[in-house]
Amino acid sequence: MPEFPEVHTIVEILNEEIKNKTIQSVDVLYNGTIKSDLSYFVENLKDKTFNYVTQIGKFIIFHLSDNYVLISHLRMEGKYSLLTKDDINPPHSCVVFNFYDDSKLVYFDTRKFGIMILDKENEYKKHKPLSDLGPNPFEINEDNIDLIYKKFIKNKPIKELLMNQNIVCGIGNIYADESLYLSKINPLTKGKDLTFDQIKLLLDNSRVILEKAIKLGGSTIKSYHPKEGIDGRFQEELICYGHKGDICPNCGTKFHKIYLNGRGTTFCPNCQINLDLKKAIGITGIIGSGKSTILDIFKEKGFTVLSCDLIVKELYQDQLIKFKVNALFDKNVLKNNKLDFNLIKHYIQNNEELHEKLEDLLFPYVEDEIIKSITEHKNETIVVEVPLLFKAHMQYLFKNIIIVKSNMHLIKERLLQRGLSNPEKEVDFYLRNHKFEYENENIYFIENNDDLSNLHKQIDLFIKSLN
Repeated sequence: MPEFPEVHTIVEILNEEIKNKTIQSVDVLYNGTIKSDLSYFVENLKDKTFNYVTQIGKFIIFHLSDNYVLISHLRMEGKYSLLTKDDINPPHSCVVFNFYDDSKLVYFDTRKFGIMILDKENEYKKHKPLSDLGPNPFEINEDNIDLIYKKFIKNKPIKELLMNQNIVCGIGNIYADESLYLSKINPLTKGKDLTFDQIKLLLDNSRVILEKAIKLGGSTIKSYHPKEGIDGRFQEELICYGHKGDICPNCGTKFHKIYLNGRGTTFCPNCQINLDLKKAIGITGIIGSGKSTILDIFKEKGFTVLSCDLIVKELYQDQLIKFKVNALFDKNVLKNNKLDFNLIKHYIQNNEELHEKLEDLLFPYVEDEIIKSITEHKNETIVVEVPLLFKAHMQYLFKNIIIVKSNMHLIKERLLQRGLSNPEKEVDFYLRNHKFEYENENIYFIENNDDLSNLHKQIDLFIKSLN
């Protein structure tokens, strides 16, 4: 759907093309477009001249002679085209304005959701739908910001509120995603949980983005074009919207896409943290450091625990995952409907690109399972063992992160006890394909070099630090 910048561009084009043109007749080819009385609409537009065109939010306002205004909303697919009287009307034409100069303005709409209303200049703002609209972001100032803020204090996701045209008009899906990203606000955050300063920042950023989009003629997304042969260029500047799976330029996390009230919503889960999720404890560390042992101790102490190794093990039993994993490899690693993990391990240890592809396949499933568990245990603290926590950019899920450290001699001994013949290779492979981020105020180190009693003492100290 064209949003404020796209409508602005269309308004500018219409002002150039139809200003001072006088209507000879109107052909209504699809009655559903007209929301006024049909005969009133057709008869009262005859001999009216288009003086100029403006906009209110996503509405196009045609100001005509004799105190009339024509209100138009394009909805999803509506478009205008100025043609000569002999030109064939575009497919899905709904309304044709025939001018005395042998030209015509054609409104065509593939989905036929667009609407038109004929009203009077001195009354149209008092009538629905315009009477219900809030100000556009450029109309928000010190005089009305307090009133606007109060409308955002609701138990609804902030993106839903930002797109509510009765609160602020002109912002749709594209610019809501971009504004929330720039403001580092998660789209699922409830309006009531945001401060005045956060709401003000969001509205300020929406103006910045809309202003830049207006200068570039809006965004050409899918079938939107302001005019035949003319494209908006702001889509080249979009950082967040439409970039599911791409890397956030700010932090390196992959953009996520969810659906909110049926609308696709793209955001960076790390930059735009959902504080409702950020309450778990994450455990990470290199192979053989003792992560599983520490997870077991937390379980003994009454915590709900989750192991990503077990999540992956269960994923490998899923038939669809088996086929997807097998498809990554040139050689068949699925034999008798079972994945050959020794063969997989051999391939990924010798092919970094293949290893990355395997992780790209599995990480989203693991992440979804962690989020599901955190959500299900919303009234308790869940402890999750995530061996590749930082590489998978899952740190946004955890209020506290424990990094388990152990000396290399003990690590190699533990790996030998597991039956691994070449512990040095295992450790080297892990370190080459992982990274630890120590510059985080929520990181806690546990040394696993002594006996179990010392490990228990360190964990007890950590638990006390939570209170």
